[in-house]
Amino acid sequence: LTDRTFEANLSFLSRLFDGVIDSTELLTHINFKVSTINARHTYLFSSPICNTNYSKNRPLHRIMNIENNLLY
Repeated sequence: LTDRTFEANLSFLSRLFDGVIDSTELLTHINFKVSTINARHTYLFSSPICNTNYSKNRPLHRIMNIENNLLY
C-alpha cells in the first residue's frame, strides 16, 4: 500500500506538470524553491514548516516532500 501511494503521488505530480491534469489552482499552490547560492543540495520545492501531522500530511505538502526526499 505504501508503494502504491508513493507511486500515485509521483504520477499525479508528473501529470500535473505535463498538463494532463488541467488545474491552474493546484499549480499556484506548488512552491518552487529558487536558490540564490550554488549549493550541493538544493531542493526543487519549498515546503512550509508544519506544526502538526495534519498539515504535514496534506496532499500537496506530502507530494512536495516526497519529491524533495527522492532527489537526495
